[in-house]
Amino acid sequence: MEQYKNDEATEILNIVNFKIGGNEFSIDMPKVKEINSVMLLTKIQSAPPFAVGIINSDEEVIPVFDLRLKLKLPKIEYGDNNRVIIAELNDRRVGFVVDEVTEVSSIPKSITEIPSPTVYGIESEYISVVDKLVKGLLLLSDLEKILDETKVNMLEAV
Repeated sequence: MEQYKNDEATEILNIVNFKIGGNEFSIDMPKVKEINSVMLLTKIQSAPPFAVGIINSDEEVIPVFDLRLKLKLPKIEYGDNNRVIIAELNDRRVGFVVDEVTEVSSIPKSITEIPSPTVYGIESEYISVVDKLVKGLLLLSDLEKILDETKVNMLEAV
């Protein structure tokens, strides 16, 4: 993907792009703390189905969620391409399993727009803006909405 230069007239978004179920998504790069291969997850029996476990990262216990399951896509076996994106959301670190991380890029905010009510069959409440790129639409995920505070608190209480 082309990298855009930041001039005073153009606001630039720095993003990490990833795929889930064949769709391309992204997250604001400042929210991303690290990207790892899928490691050993400690399962929590009473957790919601999309909460796949917890990991220890830098001596911090971090809940990990499978975005495929949250978006009601079929579960897959994790392979070499799957990654855990550890992000800072609402002042806490959370991990998200994605099918693959494709790249880190910079785009002008001017090529984004507010999504329609349903984008690729995914409710737009999970999408903050849509990118109008030449190669297709890139969905900027609103991970705070995908994983609301209640569900994070539920997993921490387990």
